[in-house]
Amino acid sequence: MSDRSLDFLEDWLRKNVTNKDRQGTPIHAFELADVCISEAAVEGIFVEELVPEWGSIEAIIYQVMTTDDGGLAELWKKFAERRKSREKGGRIGGQD
Repeated sequence: MSDRSLDFLEDWLRKNVTNKDRQGTPIHAFELADVCISEAAVEGIFVEELVPEWGSIEAIIYQVMTTDDGGLAELWKKFAERRKSREKGGRIGGQD
C-alpha cells in the first residue's frame, strides 16, 4: 500500500463513514467500499494499491461502522504504524 493510497483511505474513512452508518450491515460496508474504490480511481489510485495488508477495504469499513470511537484507536494506530514503517523504509506484510 503506497503512502498516497494510505492517506486517501484514512481520509476517506474519516470523512465518509459517519454516525448514520453506525450499526450498518456488511452489505452497506460493501456499498461504501464500492464508492471508496470509485473515488480512489478518480484520484488515480487503483484498487490493488488501495487494499491494506491487514484486511480488505470492506472489512475495514465495517469495522469503522460498528466500532465505537474508542475502539477505532487501534485502526488509526495501524495507519500510523504503517506511515512510520514507510518513513523508515520498512514494509509491513511484504507489500509496498
